[in-house]
Amino acid sequence: LGDQSYDLVVVCYLQIPAEGRRTAHASAAAAVAPGGTLLVVALAAVAAQPPTPHTNVAVPALGPANAVDHEAGPTASEEAGPPLGPLATALQSEIRDALKATDWPDLVPSMEAVITGPRAAPEVEDCGSPEVIPGDDCTWGSPDAPTKIVLVGDSVALAYATPLRLIALNSNGQIQVHSETLAGCEFADDLIDNPDAGVMDACPARKQRAIDVINATRPSVVVVSNSYGEKRIDQRVVDTPDWVGSVQRILAKITTPTKIVMLAAPPADVNIAECFAHRGVTPADCISKVTGLWNTMADAGQQTATATGGVWMDSRTWFCNDQLCPAFVGVTPTKRDTPHMAPAYGEKIAPVIAESFREAGILPS
Repeated sequence: LGDQSYDLVVVCYLQIPAEGRRTAHASAAAAVAPGGTLLVVALAAVAAQPPTPHTNVAVPALGPANAVDHEAGPTASEEAGPPLGPLATALQSEIRDALKATDWPDLVPSMEAVITGPRAAPEVEDCGSPEVIPGDDCTWGSPDAPTKIVLVGDSVALAYATPLRLIALNSNGQIQVHSETLAGCEFADDLIDNPDAGVMDACPARKQRAIDVINATRPSVVVVSNSYGEKRIDQRVVDTPDWVGSVQRILAKITTPTKIVMLAAPPADVNIAECFAHRGVTPADCISKVTGLWNTMADAGQQTATATGGVWMDSRTWFCNDQLCPAFVGVTPTKRDTPHMAPAYGEKIAPVIAESFREAGILPS
């Protein structure tokens, strides 16, 4: 410990059966004792000095609607935003319970089924493929619905097609949703790098098709949802101003009056497929956090919404509480990898999304 002074020093000795142990962190000294047990000596020390300040990140306030003011710092809570509706409030209670869970419930569907299963509901999955789906297979709801929505974007948008489809089908003929998504194809003016050559080849034409469909059908709402990951063009990282400009340029090609909704991606942190694979993992081990990158992309989405007179739709209240996002809510897995929500969770939160859209003025009350 050197010459430093400490408020607290804790030394723990644990004997854990070899078949149940997990990899020890590098900060712990570990030795294998005879008889197949792992002897772990853990040393925790708290230095008697003031904590190092962290740099605040401008992050939009949590809430169901577009917020113009930004809350400073990643600890903004849902109380900072507009009041939540009753369905979102009930979901938040379930999320808080999930964050306190010490054991995995009997998940429905199982986490293994979600991880290895499709990216979206079966009726939606093919709508995100490079091949254009003929007919009305990617359109749901009444053709006479007064509110028509076109969904564009990459695989994150495709995942959102699952709950949006249910919203349309359960709207009593009031809402129609049409998907023009392509997994891996960001809805931006620039061609964003993707390792799938087929996606790169199909992406420019599919984006133009989406614009043509919007201009021809004149929908009430266009929902744009892209992943909140790092963007690259020809291996060059795209900075925030360039990304905002690229999205604004493609939106400028929409010539029909419509409400633009920038729908935030689910917060992406822990890869549930990798986390859940570890033996002896607990629910707490697989909790995600709202990252600085998510905050940066959220800010970009909000800038775009403001510039186009549209709405930035916060997704955190559907997945997280106080910046923490559990791997399941109730008995439903929330994600299937890092950025994509599980189709079953999309079905679970469809009524909450509809409520949030109504409160934001996207859908009629």
